[in-house]
Amino acid sequence: MERIFYNLDMARAVRKITPPPFKFTVDIRPAPNYIAVVVYEEQIMEYNESQRAQIMEYLIMVKNVIESYGTRCEVDGIQWNGREKSLHELL
Repeated sequence: MERIFYNLDMARAVRKITPPPFKFTVDIRPAPNYIAVVVYEEQIMEYNESQRAQIMEYLIMVKNVIESYGTRCEVDGIQWNGREKSLHELL
């Protein structure tokens, strides 16, 4: 299995994406065969539906930028109790 890396060029490109105008945490973590863009349920659930849609659009842009470097990328969500879920389970 080939190890996947998140490099400085990817990080710079991700930072150029303008996030929604409210605070939430996004972590980028290497997984065994992809880069995970991780969001936290307790933060996302604080916002209304329109704001959640803005977060989703931002996450999709981040995913697309990372994938433009030829690296597989997935958006993962973590519940407040620490159990990881897919983003589709959060919405």
